[in-house]
Amino acid sequence: MNNLSSLPGQSGLCDPNFVVQHIPIAKNATAYLGYESLKYRWQHQFVPYSTTIARFVILRDPFERYLSAVVADISHTDIYKNFLFSNNQDKANNIFDKIFEENKPSTQTIDGLPPFLVNKFYLGYHTIIQTNFLQLQSATLNLYTFFKMSITLGDDLNKYFQEIDCNARFSNRKLYESNEYQSHIRNKLNSYLESRKKIKNELMEYLQPDYNLLQLIDFHNGK
Repeated sequence: MNNLSSLPGQSGLCDPNFVVQHIPIAKNATAYLGYESLKYRWQHQFVPYSTTIARFVILRDPFERYLSAVVADISHTDIYKNFLFSNNQDKANNIFDKIFEENKPSTQTIDGLPPFLVNKFYLGYHTIIQTNFLQLQSATLNLYTFFKMSITLGDDLNKYFQEIDCNARFSNRKLYESNEYQSHIRNKLNSYLESRKKIKNELMEYLQPDYNLLQLIDFHNGK
């Protein structure tokens, strides 16, 4: 096993007493955690792996997360708003064909991302696979407590906080509901992928490291 003192560590929200740290992953309740922890004065801090602190991570089904991630990365672009909100699936399919054809694999690293992430399914920050947010080494994986996204996430976290003597109690509120436009794009993308089996199979290959991770861990909330 690697010496933890030789590994860098990670940044995330920490409580004032330095009992617990949340390791953030885009599209995995980061806004929710930021809002709920604000009243307890949690702050972002870098914590070396050699430091003793309880670390927790929230994960989602990789495919469902990817659908939300694409919406997040393209929904502010006017050209997509003009076409994807219509009821014409063929127009939406043409847009998605263009998106995935133009984001082809490259041998160049983009924004410091490792080459295996640089392909047509990487559209922006939100579409980075979940495993890339974690330092997945044999010496570090067992340092995390994992939670699956759930409608009772607040209750699930509160049980964990009690176990580790952290003075925080979160609600089960869903901070941001998808609006009509976002839901429309998500449905159009899902229909597109169902009609493009080759592209969907390639997408599932891109997401495979995340599915492999789900097979390796036991979720604290057991769901």
